[in-house]
Amino acid sequence: MGGEPELDGVLEEISDGVLLLIYDLPTEEPVKTMMRNNNLSPRERGEAEFLAQRVRAWYKWAISRLRWLGYPLQLSVVQLSKSSLPTAKRTIDYVLRRFELATRYDRWGLYRDRRPDIKIIRLKPEGEEDAKTLLDVARETLKGILLDLREDVLRRLREEKQDPVDVYTRTKTVLRKVREMDGYRLLERDEELRGILASIEMLLA
Repeated sequence: MGGEPELDGVLEEISDGVLLLIYDLPTEEPVKTMMRNNNLSPRERGEAEFLAQRVRAWYKWAISRLRWLGYPLQLSVVQLSKSSLPTAKRTIDYVLRRFELATRYDRWGLYRDRRPDIKIIRLKPEGEEDAKTLLDVARETLKGILLDLREDVLRRLREEKQDPVDVYTRTKTVLRKVREMDGYRLLERDEELRGILASIEMLLA
């Protein structure tokens, strides 16, 4: 961490209690299983495929919305800052409402007992070392995203010779999402992250 004083406030927040978003989302697999195991009429098969498409689209959309709320720790766990909590609650409500729309044509009741399980829990680190570890994980998450983005920009500009305007627009969109997920404001507070961000901005100049 380098002992940067700008990070002291973040460490205090994490030490006071870290927020974890944990989710388990249903997929289109129940529909696919039904289509494999039952003799459906052509009309029923079409309706089932339509339902599977809607659930699949919802799942991909929901995953992207939830993972950008904070710092992804695992496949279905995201570390949240206190400042991102209101947005997280609104997003969860929106994800649940969209699920209802996606499964409104579930005439078989496949999703009656398969609801999205999304919760926010608060854990208090046992000591300063645990808090530092959680901060390190959040920082490394951002670092990995930025390094991947920088490599993507270089590849698109130098190897694939893509239109610089398109690359600029796409990259700015990703950077906007990264800043929104950075509830701890590590992009501003951490010297190394600031440097990587600056190098990306230079590529776009």
